[in-house]
Amino acid sequence: MDGNRELKCLFTFAEADPVGQGGDKGPGVASAAEDGNGDPTDDDEDDEEDGEADSGGAAQGKKTIGWSTVKGYVTAVTDLWQQQQLRGVNSDPNPRQGAVGQLLAVEQLKENERKRTQHVDRGIGTHMDGYSREQMRAAVDHFITRNSDASLRDCVCFLLSHFALLRGDDLRPIELADIHHLEMRNEGLSDCFAIMLLLRHGKTNKHGRVEFGSFIRNKDANICPVGFLAMYLFSRFHITGLPAPDFTSSDRWYPLKLFRATKGGSTTKAIIYNTQLDAIDDAFKAAGIVGSAKTHLARRSGAQMAELGGAEEGQVRRAGRWNSKVMESCYLSAIPREVLRVHAGFSREGGSYFLTRDVDVREELLKKVFPWADDWDSAISSGKTANGTRVEVNIAARGFIRLLLRLRKVIVQDAVVLRKSFPKWFVWSHSLFSDPLFLQYERDLLPSLDSPAPSDDRIAQVLPLLAEQIASSTAAMQQAMAAGFVAVGAQVASFSQQQNLVFAEQRKYHDTQMQALHQHVNALSGMFMGALSALSPASTSTPRAAAHGLTSSSAAVEATHLSSSDTAHPSSHSITSPAPHSTILPITLQPQRTASPGAHMGPPAVPPVGAIGRAAGDEDVERGQEQMPAFEQDRNIASVGQLWAEWEYGMGGRPSVAEMDSRWGNKWRTKDTHRKHYARRINIITKIKSLATERHTSCEVIAQQLDSARTDEKGKQISLF
Repeated sequence: MDGNRELKCLFTFAEADPVGQGGDKGPGVASAAEDGNGDPTDDDEDDEEDGEADSGGAAQGKKTIGWSTVKGYVTAVTDLWQQQQLRGVNSDPNPRQGAVGQLLAVEQLKENERKRTQHVDRGIGTHMDGYSREQMRAAVDHFITRNSDASLRDCVCFLLSHFALLRGDDLRPIELADIHHLEMRNEGLSDCFAIMLLLRHGKTNKHGRVEFGSFIRNKDANICPVGFLAMYLFSRFHITGLPAPDFTSSDRWYPLKLFRATKGGSTTKAIIYNTQLDAIDDAFKAAGIVGSAKTHLARRSGAQMAELGGAEEGQVRRAGRWNSKVMESCYLSAIPREVLRVHAGFSREGGSYFLTRDVDVREELLKKVFPWADDWDSAISSGKTANGTRVEVNIAARGFIRLLLRLRKVIVQDAVVLRKSFPKWFVWSHSLFSDPLFLQYERDLLPSLDSPAPSDDRIAQVLPLLAEQIASSTAAMQQAMAAGFVAVGAQVASFSQQQNLVFAEQRKYHDTQMQALHQHVNALSGMFMGALSALSPASTSTPRAAAHGLTSSSAAVEATHLSSSDTAHPSSHSITSPAPHSTILPITLQPQRTASPGAHMGPPAVPPVGAIGRAAGDEDVERGQEQMPAFEQDRNIASVGQLWAEWEYGMGGRPSVAEMDSRWGNKWRTKDTHRKHYARRINIITKIKSLATERHTSCEVIAQQLDSARTDEKGKQISLF
């Protein structure tokens, strides 16, 4: 039958309740809920399982349906339609559309009208429909004062329903094989672990889907679910006399129920609903708790307290297994850490977990609790007992045994607190609590619980409180810093992109300039080699720098000024033949002088000695008695940049060469060595000025580029002097 044909019956049932009265679940109760897309949400809206008394139900013998039942039918039929759609056997539209949607709207209006006309309690389903933490303590006190193993069992049922957000149908079928623990790191100064309940059966889990319930040790030992569960297991195996489970094979211990029925002494039969209901009802009356539900009220109040404690909605959903995802049920631990922290009395941010009663216990005392657990742990790990009996290597068995080993310390530590609160409890009749080791531990621990401890112990207690404040401040700072980093990162990325573009353009321009400089150097070298080929062997002693890779311009300048100096002082040189000098004079790089108009590429003309004397005399007359400073160019300059700095600005506190030329002409370099030194460098200065004019840049930049161009392919620098 397809989904739409199923809904035809739904209208017939709905017509049987013309005023919307009755409802099989009573006021404020819904057996199923679903959002508009057909996704299940909370299907246990405050309903009481297994036939709990219904104050707003229909009269006995008359069966009518109301809003919650209609909604449940629509949910079931919609789910059937979705499955048929996935299999490709139903092409009808979604059953919720059209008439069904109108039916739901009408039934909801009827339900609201019925509640108004019947004056249904408006506090049902609100935050008032629950209990406080103080009332929860009062309920626990009631269970303990009944002073029996059965009352301890009922107390554990109540606490697990609250802290693990369990329904009664989830809780009662739990077996020993469904319990293990999981270590929780970085929760605070005290070691933290969570009790994990494996839930494969329940009201909304009929097909064995893997779900989890979890809880941790509470700051208050009087309502700690871990402590009371440990005490219940201690009572089971140490006081009531039940034997330890046989872990040799799964079939020997898997059927053992956690919450066993006391009548008949069976360990494989769980308590029934009425047993749990009666115990909860008595406790609620003793604690003054009034609610619309009984066994389900703990689940609701647990969710409300988690929300009021600051846990996020998603964490509460995970804790109560509302809309559990496939990944959580198959791969993840499904631990709602925020809910567990808030339930235990700590900050939801984490890092503040600290129990004052968590003080180390001597190993000799611990081994007296579940003494057989160590042997079974070794046997399960090795696959055989000490006497050679084969043992099934079972993951669940190892998990339960290691949980018992973890609970040893919990029993000893919580017993110190509970003995003070409930001194006449039946559990204290066991010999463990009269053992000298335990009594000594109790004497050592009680003072630290009653009064603040000095020094390190007091600091350890204060640190968690500080950590809670620091955690909230740190979270806010980190959020603000993260937002700032995002903005700064965007600006840095934009700036970096712009810089890359600028660097690319600069690199391109640099490569172009270097290529042009290399061409100029090659041209100068070619001109110089041509000049050398025209020289006689006798005149090649002066241009010896050509053997070291000098540029043609420097060599030509040197040759030209040698000829001038020989004319003025023929006795100061070994070269006596005028013919070679006459051949050098035409090679004064006249083409370079014409290539750059206005630029003086050649060396200055050297006038005759008489002309020099006359010019000097005239200059003395013009300058009067002003004395020319002693000046000599620096012969240790090794780069073009230094040469230009000496020419333009001066070095070592001396005036610049350009200033000396401007003020004194060639008077400061009358010596032959000064003139030769000047002649070798003036052509480079002239070339720098010429290139700067051509390329519309500064002479300093040209000097740097010339220094770069001096490096040949082998990494050696060509001398320019």
